[in-house]
Amino acid sequence: SEAPSRVVACVVAAALDEVRHRAKAAGVDEVELGSAGGDRLIVDGLLDLAVADVVAAERDTLPAAMSG
Repeated sequence: SEAPSRVVACVVAAALDEVRHRAKAAGVDEVELGSAGGDRLIVDGLLDLAVADVVAAERDTLPAAMSG
């Protein structure tokens, strides 16, 4: 869950070491949840979804809820 004490950030692979360094320097714990690439969203051991399905679910959920 996201709360004031938690943040989910998307970071390009080339910047990951820098983000980790800055988090450590600031005393902030960090953990890599998974990766996105190509046409799949993968969170190791948790989910493996087609990006198109994720986009459609996000795009269509609120309009569908509001149209009823």
